[in-house]
Amino acid sequence: MTIFSRVDVMSSTRLRRMIISAMFLSMALVMRTFFAMYIPLFGESGMRISLHVIFTSMPAILFGPIYGALVAGLSDLIGFQLRPTGAFLPQMTMTAALGGFIRGGLWLLLTGRSPKIMRSFVAAVSVILLSVGIYNMESLMIISASFGIFLIAFDYIFSKFLLKERFKINTMALLIAMMAAGVIVNTLNTVILRNTVLPSWQLLPFSAVWLPRVMQAVGTTMVVTYFVAILLGISESQVQFKAWLKGK
Repeated sequence: MTIFSRVDVMSSTRLRRMIISAMFLSMALVMRTFFAMYIPLFGESGMRISLHVIFTSMPAILFGPIYGALVAGLSDLIGFQLRPTGAFLPQMTMTAALGGFIRGGLWLLLTGRSPKIMRSFVAAVSVILLSVGIYNMESLMIISASFGIFLIAFDYIFSKFLLKERFKINTMALLIAMMAAGVIVNTLNTVILRNTVLPSWQLLPFSAVWLPRVMQAVGTTMVVTYFVAILLGISESQVQFKAWLKGK
């Protein structure tokens, strides 16, 4: 293959990835615009439930963190123009892009690793955090440990019962990537909202605002991860689709 042929293949592959990413972006915008629900929290519209993350996550999982960041950031930016809710905060567009980058980056980093080793690592860290947290009465450590234990339990249910081995996917890697991005973005957004458009939240302890938001984010992420796993499994099982993406 000549150097020009390789350039043509790379350009074709990049174009096809952009087409697929644009398709997922359009579906994310539809979900975000017409099927999002807002829940009040301490007198403010503090929580949003939307499954648009299913479609913003797919480019990150399929094509890597850069595509994930671009699609997630554009979804927030364009989605606000289509359905404005309060003041526009560019910081939250940046955190949305960061979430897409984290999903793609962690999936790329973890997908080839042994699920058993990852489960053992999460379990060991959770036990240590739980022991230290109970001994020192540190609620944050106890919450973090509980989250790790919950992650392992859900991975077992997720891989054994929900997917029923229809797709050969590293569910632990997918859960870690999706959950980590969700918790980090939710935490950053809580700080941003608390210090900008929702100053009334500053009268409350940070944990009082953060905990219900992160619990909602974890619940939503579980549903999102399930559908992402199905879409990923379908794409992985389609040999012609994979060849088309690679320009073959």
